[in-house]
Amino acid sequence: MHGAPMAFARELGRLVRDRRAELGLSQTELAERCGMKQPQISRFETGGTVPTLPLLRRLARALDSDLTVSLTPHDGGGHPGDSDSHSDDDVIVGSHSARP
Repeated sequence: MHGAPMAFARELGRLVRDRRAELGLSQTELAERCGMKQPQISRFETGGTVPTLPLLRRLARALDSDLTVSLTPHDGGGHPGDSDSHSDDDVIVGSHSARP
């Protein structure tokens, strides 16, 4: 895994690690909450793997968070394939906690 996929994996892992720490959970506790093993959580949090959407949903639930995936049009109003300031590999990752 190189370039944008690796950066994406690291950012997703950081978001999960930060939320887990915010909740005071260990990797083992998070793994139990979402039906995984602790080494899988560790590998994910360090950016070693990109999870599937079903796994991201399980992680979000286990972290009392919403999972939001969106497509945001590029600025400039051009047609698909027009060159602009975005690369095909641009990915923006964010996190939101579930509402109480």
